[in-house]
Amino acid sequence: MLIQKYLNHWIDWPIHSSTMLGRPSQPYKETGMKKLAATLMTLMALALIPAMPAAADDTAESAPTAININTASAEELSALPGIGEKKAADIIEERKAHGNYDSVDSLTRVKGIGESTVDGLRDRAAI
Repeated sequence: MLIQKYLNHWIDWPIHSSTMLGRPSQPYKETGMKKLAATLMTLMALALIPAMPAAADDTAESAPTAININTASAEELSALPGIGEKKAADIIEERKAHGNYDSVDSLTRVKGIGESTVDGLRDRAAI
């Protein structure tokens, strides 16, 4: 009964239990249906707004910045996966002694850095 009163307020036509499938026994007012439709569409639109900016922020924060191995400091290089302080110092020493690296794969010229280490940091290192 309470639901019928609430719906009558928004739709402007009575819902009787004697009517088939909730159809009114008399024609409904079009303005009541327009109000209901506009209210429902507004609520659905408002429910979607907070989710949109959060999705955009997640992608920006999750993408790490690539570290240039030809200009990075020992501290920056040690942030790469598989590279500690000692290997970072060795990378810089090799870079000073033999010039800049041509590619990320060139890191294999440093003693102690193999293909598996290079494969692990490939996405985070750049030239």
